Amino acid sequence: MPQLPNEIGGSPTNVLTKGLSWAALGINITPQISARLVIKSPDASSAAALSALLADVLKHVAELPAVKTPLPTFADVIPYLTPKAEGDKLVLNIDEHNAELSTLLGKVQTTLLSEARDNARRMQSINNMKQIGLAMLNYESVNRHYPAAASYSSDGKPLLSWRVHVLSFMEQKKLYAQFHLDEPWTAKTIKSLSTKCPPSIGRQSRN
Repeated sequence: MPQLPNEIGGSPTNVLTKGLSWAALGINITPQISARLVIKSPDASSAAALSALLADVLKHVAELPAVKTPLPTFADVIPYLTPKAEGDKLVLNIDEHNAELSTLLGKVQTTLLSEARDNARRMQSINNMKQIGLAMLNYESVNRHYPAAASYSSDGKPLLSWRVHVLSFMEQKKLYAQFHLDEPWTAKTIKSLSTKCPPSIGRQSRN
């Protein structure tokens, strides 16, 4: 096996191949969630070297952009995820009653959920823009011009915004047919129908 990357010390891999005899993992679901990892090394010095190596690996992982950006608090969890040398064994206990670890894992979970929500909103926004862009292109293809900001009455007052006029190009022909194109955007019927518009274009407004 080649040497480890320089980022984690560049140590020869015999720290792994000669420092680990066997490993066992036990997980309890009830009455509380907990886990215990035991790694057996040939001797105490091998166990200490392996513990240091695993700590370096986790520190390196914590600095990776793919981890550091969404999980800036991951480095705080490392001490609780690194098996500790106990004689010729490495032992790691993860217990939900460990208040500090629970707090840190809670922060990590919150960060992950926040990142997931942000990504979902971003993807939804991108999809909305694609739908609007496609509707605009289809409108232009039929009418030879893009929709104006709004349609206007004979006396120059704004009636309905472009949001309404692109509905029929967004697979919403039935909804578009329900709008009275000669009514202003403030009309009760218009306000009621605007709530049915697809989220990608929002509600009918003055512009």
